[in-house]
Amino acid sequence: MEKHSVSVFKSAKHGGIFMFPVGVKPNGVPAGVNKPIVDNSPYTTEQLGKSVKDCFEISINKKYNSNDFNDPTISVTGIKSNSKFVKEYSSVDVSFDNTTGYTVRPLFKQKNGAYSSKEGIQKELPEEVSNTELGQAVLEAFKQCEI
Repeated sequence: MEKHSVSVFKSAKHGGIFMFPVGVKPNGVPAGVNKPIVDNSPYTTEQLGKSVKDCFEISINKKYNSNDFNDPTISVTGIKSNSKFVKEYSSVDVSFDNTTGYTVRPLFKQKNGAYSSKEGIQKELPEEVSNTELGQAVLEAFKQCEI
């Protein structure tokens, strides 16, 4: 079982969403791959789900190299301060493995300028989930981030 991950972010200012796959560096450490996909508002749940699956395609098929491990959050937003970025963007983690399917987790902002998940707050979806259902689960997770 190989687990893959996509980091998804939503702007509090304009509602736009961007995401990027998480790959594995040559030293074995997971890191964001600077191949972001941007979905500007308005977007459909189908478009959002397709974008998430497109990110997984990059991760699963290792369509990246060692030069792609630049911070994708800076390249998309231009924000270099982690605390400023976390203040402006909500985050959702989507993971996938071919035995259990997708797991969508809202991440919660911490006072130290980081995100963390909460035990048991996640949605499981089968591997064959539609783009619309996956996109809807991501949007529902963003609503949980705001609670």
